[in-house]
Amino acid sequence: MRQSVHGVMRGIVEYPSWMPWNLLLAIVPLVLAVTLFARPAETRRPTALWWVGLTAFFLFLPNAPYVITDIIHLRGDAGIASGSRSVMLGVLVRYSAFFALGLLSYAFALSRLRQFAEVRLPRASWPAIAVVVHLASAFGIVLGRLPRLNSWYVVTHPLMTLRSILGVLAEPQAIALTIAMAAVIAVGSTVAKIVAKLAVRSTMSWMRWFPSNG
Repeated sequence: MRQSVHGVMRGIVEYPSWMPWNLLLAIVPLVLAVTLFARPAETRRPTALWWVGLTAFFLFLPNAPYVITDIIHLRGDAGIASGSRSVMLGVLVRYSAFFALGLLSYAFALSRLRQFAEVRLPRASWPAIAVVVHLASAFGIVLGRLPRLNSWYVVTHPLMTLRSILGVLAEPQAIALTIAMAAVIAVGSTVAKIVAKLAVRSTMSWMRWFPSNG
């Protein structure tokens, strides 16, 4: 039993060096959303700095669902299991948590954006906005995976970024991949958000069974 627990923990904590960095980038959009959309939209007067922050929000937003494409590393990362089922279980737990955090960051960032947009814009416009955001995020993922662009390349390498975007747009397979990815992140983030809310409600309900010590 002790060896099994040790194996699971080994599979969780022996993460590759790229994972913390990708997770940090995945959380950036959520932090920006909380900061940008903190005050009620009716009382906010957008400043130049706010618009810069909003631009950064949309540039970094694809980093949140991007983590699900890191599943390509799972096969190689599972090699540390060395035939151990418990270590393999730990690896799967680590990747599952990694994917969930990225999708939840995306889902809740969009929730904050929706709350802000529905005050400033007609409610009926949100479904169309959501579709555009999903497609733009999916295209950002494709740009990150194929020409290996980073969010900040728009500022640091603008010409290279433009050439890469035009090159990807010229590829029918890349467009099809973008549409498919948009559907995946839309469904995946919705499911992750629902599961998270149910987990919180279940935890709160379970805690009511325990008397308060106060």
